[in-house]
Amino acid sequence: WGNSSNEVIKMANQKAGRTTVYNYITSDEKLKKVNPENTQLESDFLDYLVSTDRAASTLKQYKAILHVFWCWNLDFNNNIPFTDLTKRQISRFQNHALNKWGWSPRRIRMVKSVCRSLENYFRFPVTVEVIYEELRVVVA
Repeated sequence: WGNSSNEVIKMANQKAGRTTVYNYITSDEKLKKVNPENTQLESDFLDYLVSTDRAASTLKQYKAILHVFWCWNLDFNNNIPFTDLTKRQISRFQNHALNKWGWSPRRIRMVKSVCRSLENYFRFPVTVEVIYEELRVVVA
């Protein structure tokens, strides 16, 4: 086989497959500059998730993901309110994460999923029961 024991040990210690890319995107200084509308929306959204009995680990992950998105928005998207984002701007984020930060498509999908949940939270605040009751009044 031609490999010395040191080479075999070295090969065994190397990770197989993909590796995690670590980027230092957020900082306390940046987060202080994030659009106040976005930080308030984040706070309200996380409070809502607590009320739906989400795990503490989920809340921690969502918060970290939103902080990455807020810092990108601050640095590359004029710090606009989340409620004013367009599909084109989300595509720019995706392109930046893939090509500049070296993220995997899976990680990008996770961030987009959290952003989609946040969007659903503020765009569709009423429950199904309220919609149904309003429909009954309209139809009657």
